Amino acid sequence: MGVLYQSYCHESADTVAGLVMAAQLHDGGNYPWFVSSYAAGAASIDYVLTYFTGNPPVPQTFTVTVPLVSCAVAGPIANASGLAVADVNATAWLVAAVLLSAYAIKLLRRAF
Repeated sequence: MGVLYQSYCHESADTVAGLVMAAQLHDGGNYPWFVSSYAAGAASIDYVLTYFTGNPPVPQTFTVTVPLVSCAVAGPIANASGLAVADVNATAWLVAAVLLSAYAIKLLRRAF
């Protein structure tokens, strides 16, 4: 099973945690913060956040636990619902065929 993050089904929790770690410094107004470390589990990711308070700035840390949402790993050419592009394309052509058939029947009824 994969992990859903930002409308994409990633292969593992480590991949998702690495994406969050890539965006290091966040401006929180008076308290800038960053993700200093993480521990990826089967059902959640624990992030250790570090922020600075006071004058001079003193680092403070706290842990945030984020539950994971599982999804089917569909690969890079699939959407977040797990539907492959080939399946969606085949269904779209079937719908188009039904619409064209209805239009052809309508034209034949008008002709006779």
